[in-house]
Amino acid sequence: MSNKLYLRRLVLFIAIYAVGAYALALYSSKTVSADNPSSLNSRAFGTRALYRYYGLYFDVKRSEKPWTSLTSSTKVLVVTAPYARPPNAKEANHLQQWLQTGGVLIYCPSVDVSKRSVLPSPLNDIAVQAEQQAYTIPVTNHGSPLLTDVHSLVWHTVNRLTLNSQSFVPLITDGYGCLAAVAAVGKGQIIALADSQFVSNKNIALGDNAILAYNLVARSNSKGQGTITFDEYHHGVGFAPVENARGEGLPVILWDASPANLRISLELCVAILALLAVNSNCVLGPKYRLVPTTEQNTHNLVRGVASLMKRARADSVALEVLTSDLKQAVIARFNLPPEADLPEIAAALHRSNSPIADELGTLFVQLTTAAATPPRDLNKLLMQLERMRRTITVD
Repeated sequence: MSNKLYLRRLVLFIAIYAVGAYALALYSSKTVSADNPSSLNSRAFGTRALYRYYGLYFDVKRSEKPWTSLTSSTKVLVVTAPYARPPNAKEANHLQQWLQTGGVLIYCPSVDVSKRSVLPSPLNDIAVQAEQQAYTIPVTNHGSPLLTDVHSLVWHTVNRLTLNSQSFVPLITDGYGCLAAVAAVGKGQIIALADSQFVSNKNIALGDNAILAYNLVARSNSKGQGTITFDEYHHGVGFAPVENARGEGLPVILWDASPANLRISLELCVAILALLAVNSNCVLGPKYRLVPTTEQNTHNLVRGVASLMKRARADSVALEVLTSDLKQAVIARFNLPPEADLPEIAAALHRSNSPIADELGTLFVQLTTAAATPPRDLNKLLMQLERMRRTITVD
């Protein structure tokens, strides 16, 4: 394979990868992991069914921006942990202000979310602990509108809420702890669920789960008004603002600001490029240089003619042609005068201290007595000439 053809293929591969990476960045639903509670995930642990279900009754959208982009048009924010991008202090402050003005937050924390995230004060008052039970739970309504027409829930989770503040009022409990709690924040409201599996794709249609999910929006402080926004930014979807990057230096900032799926595709591209390089060197022979070759096109013709001469048993002609070809290669390699003869070339090689100088000097001595060489040895000499020429050209 020629250098130019190899370069064309490399450029084509990079172009195809760039298009593929751009498509991954736009259509990230194809790259979310199977256990991600994202509304882009249509598998068991995702919440895509909840997104579609809310879309039947309310105005819904997905957000690929941090909490600092929340406006009064968003009345309900659905946040499911764990996060691929933990919230920062600026986002927590803005979320607190948004809640104070009447926003409703449906919040599903994870076991270790408090260790990795910066959250507003009401959310710091709850945590999740792991228990060992998961079953259908009977629900008794003590007057909360959120539990209207809710009689039993299928709650396949081992997590329970730990409430560290009186601001949270238990909403649903069982013998192992609290499964849901509500807190008032100014004009707003936080509804905390022990686990997002309650509203996951595999559980949303079981028991009265869908009725409770509907009530969390329609009978909360929002009264079903405004837009319901699903937070996808903290699941790693979309580009992060530069000021939210956690590293230093432009490459690190760009890496942190990129969507998770795009970072994965870049890592795969590096692995594929490495495999291509190894494969080309192992299968296609010597390593390739992405630089123009210095050989003249006439040299290829001369070598071809010499090969034909050798096959036609015109060994003397082949010897003359290959000797001339080798001389030109040596002259070009060691910057010798174009008119230099064999003795001058041998003397120059001796002075150069090159690793191949001795072998070339021995070869040139053999060429001076080539006329008396037997046909079998002459054929070996021709092969040695061609091998040496290739060594000089490649090196």
